[in-house]
Amino acid sequence: MTVTSESVPSKIHPWTAEFVDRELEQSFRKHIHPARITYVKHLTWFTAAILLALIIPEFINFGQDPAFLWLVLSRVTLAAVLVTLSFTYAYADKHGDEALFSVQLLIPPAVILFDFIKGGQPVFIGSMTLIILVLYVFTLNRMVYSVFVGISAAFFAIVSLSLVHNTTGMTLIHMSLLLVAANGFGYAAWRQFNMISRREYVTYLNEHHGREQLRAEVERRIATEDGLRLALIDADRSSQQKTGALDDLSHELRTPLNAIIGFSDSIKKEVFGPLENERYKEYIGIIHDSGNHLLDLITDMLDHSKAESGTITLTETPVDVEQLVNSVLPMVGSLSREADVEVTATSLSNVPTIKVDEQKVRQILLNLLSNAIKFTPSGGKVELIVGVPEDQSVMLAIKDNGVGIAKEDLGKVFRPFEQTMPHGLRGESGTGLGLPLSMRLAELHGAYISVESKVGEGSVFALVLPRERNLSATTMAPETKAAS
Repeated sequence: MTVTSESVPSKIHPWTAEFVDRELEQSFRKHIHPARITYVKHLTWFTAAILLALIIPEFINFGQDPAFLWLVLSRVTLAAVLVTLSFTYAYADKHGDEALFSVQLLIPPAVILFDFIKGGQPVFIGSMTLIILVLYVFTLNRMVYSVFVGISAAFFAIVSLSLVHNTTGMTLIHMSLLLVAANGFGYAAWRQFNMISRREYVTYLNEHHGREQLRAEVERRIATEDGLRLALIDADRSSQQKTGALDDLSHELRTPLNAIIGFSDSIKKEVFGPLENERYKEYIGIIHDSGNHLLDLITDMLDHSKAESGTITLTETPVDVEQLVNSVLPMVGSLSREADVEVTATSLSNVPTIKVDEQKVRQILLNLLSNAIKFTPSGGKVELIVGVPEDQSVMLAIKDNGVGIAKEDLGKVFRPFEQTMPHGLRGESGTGLGLPLSMRLAELHGAYISVESKVGEGSVFALVLPRERNLSATTMAPETKAAS
């Protein structure tokens, strides 16, 4: 049963001040039983001490009067009953309230018996009032038991006063009002105490439940982290094994592929004589192109696998960007001539010197340039632009006026094996790994590749190297330089 602090009043009986739910009430009693043992023990002993201490002023008041002996006997007996009560309650775990109730029932008749024997009215009135208050305020028992004993004590007192002592009407009324007030005060105090103690118990339950949830959540997260850590270790091991297997496989495949490409190229060029049949020329061209495509696919897959597994290491050296650009452009020369696409280079500032892995940056530029040429129509233009923005980073941008990329497809271009177009404008095929590999190589340099594109207008892919890579990080005057 779920109970919140705000719903406690509606879950407690208005008269008994106990939880309506019996299971929750039993849980509450079991929870407070150890504390009640200590509470009952201390208060009963304290009350017994007070009762015995009152004998001194009463001795001064009564002296050698026989009533004093009965008074002492009454006080000592009541103190003994209270002490016995504390021990009885300590050993009554499941039926502590009932054990307490049975002892409480003996107190009013015992006091009346002593009063009947000695006939001391003043002592009797004070004793009964004290008994009623003790039942409610000092004794932690169920409300129904305390009320029953309190009312029975008042009833016995009134009957005793009216029958045994022949008390006058006005005195009887005063005594009745005193006992009723004692019962009312005790009931109100005990009910409020029950409400407060049960509120505190609900708060304890909620806090305990919250701690248990927190502990369970912490344990779950620790288990999840351990699982993720183990999964990461397994993934790293698997990735390293995969990379090693791919590396071995690439070497095994490259050997026959080199032979296929080399011999097919010789046949295609008719090095040892002409081919008589034109269909042979067509077939050998297909064999040569397929071999090159398969070799490119194996190389891209191996490079991408190494990049994903983090096994690629950078060999950083100072690189002159102008020399880098001049080395890249000839590599795409044959591709641009076959596609009838003009490729140029432009610098928007003084050409800087950068600290990078030259081979990896060259690979990025070649991937971006070949991709731009592939999707630029004949007669189009691809431009490699070098610039140094105000933040002293270095930008190497590839701009084309090709077919462009739809806005909804921009997020796919750097995903492995995803292509916005399966083939280039002239039927060229790709692996779908060039751009993802380029982005990974850029990230290894602390750089990134941005892309802007419009369908029918072209695209701009820009490799942006951070300022830390710029060894010439000074203000540069704008300058234009072109190469083709």
